[in-house]
Amino acid sequence: AASKKNLLRIKSVRTCFPSVPPNCFCRKPSRMTNVNISLPSEYGWVILTGVLGSMFVHLYLGSFVKKARTQHKIELPTLYAVDNDAFNCVQRGHQHFLENQTFWLVAHFTGGIQHPIISSVAAVVYLIGRIFFMRGYATGDHKKRAYGSFGYIGALAMLVCSTSFAITLLRN
Repeated sequence: AASKKNLLRIKSVRTCFPSVPPNCFCRKPSRMTNVNISLPSEYGWVILTGVLGSMFVHLYLGSFVKKARTQHKIELPTLYAVDNDAFNCVQRGHQHFLENQTFWLVAHFTGGIQHPIISSVAAVVYLIGRIFFMRGYATGDHKKRAYGSFGYIGALAMLVCSTSFAITLLRN
């Protein structure tokens, strides 16, 4: 009776979606395995660099924007000034950090499970790069943002750590 019920369900789904191949609903479930992950004690460095480092850099870069708003008399909620490139460079430097925050934090926290020290050092390099990026951008010459280019080495290292961990999980 149970298989007849499932067959009925499959037929009704096929009636609603005739383009779906007939064997689509009858496949065996994929192999499911439990993965136990233990965090190494060094993972504390990952948390410190990810949470505290990120918060510090965010506040530091935000202080540039606050100072520029006062200096150029740009009131909130104006995000970008129409005729003030110097302010826009500062705002853009901070915005760039925020736009990339999700990527690097995910890469950092996942890669840090298997490679906590490498990922933490990479995060510090990335965060210092963001500071130099902002300091260059804040000059008003957008080309000087390249001062922080070395931070991408840290981002790449975190990506490699994260990819390495993903491959390790897939092989198990």
